[in-house]
Amino acid sequence: MMIKLNITPDQHAWLADAVARGEFATEEEAAQAAFDLGVLQCQLEDGEETDEDIAHLRGLLDEARAQVARGEVVSLEEHNAKIDAFLQDLRTR
Repeated sequence: MMIKLNITPDQHAWLADAVARGEFATEEEAAQAAFDLGVLQCQLEDGEETDEDIAHLRGLLDEARAQVARGEVVSLEEHNAKIDAFLQDLRTR
């Protein structure tokens, strides 16, 4: 199912930046990941975990483990530097 959403310029900038950083292949993929995370957070807050949710989380964990096995990881220092740069960019906008 396709749904059209209107997003703010800041949200679009975040999507574009995430793609530019190589975290996602497309803005659509980044938006889907952000949406999935938001829905999951709402479900967890409401106590609506389902077997499907748990299976989905296991799939995400399996993919994360595969990424680690392929060496697709960054150190905590690299991660913190990226976050610091991102926050600095937000402050200067």
